[in-house]
Amino acid sequence: MFNSLSEHMKATWCRPVPGSRLDDYELAKSWPEKLEEPQAGDDERTRQVWTTALQNFALLVIDPTEVDYLELGVVPDRRTRFWHTNGGSWDSELLVP
Repeated sequence: MFNSLSEHMKATWCRPVPGSRLDDYELAKSWPEKLEEPQAGDDERTRQVWTTALQNFALLVIDPTEVDYLELGVVPDRRTRFWHTNGGSWDSELLVP
């Protein structure tokens, strides 16, 4: 999955954790904008950045069986419950928000 990402998306995995403290915006200028797979003859820094990105990457697969969907941007508010049936399809019902 990591290899199927764009070079720009791969580079995002080299950055510090989103939401963590950033003391100086100048530091962000040193983050890579795109990341290509290292080739034979590349320097150690290039290989290290690639390794860091790959180690920070995670794929999370979620297979929900039920979803409670609340819409607060409409009047009146709406709430819908969806659930996965035994037959493999989804069913739904309206709920009081």
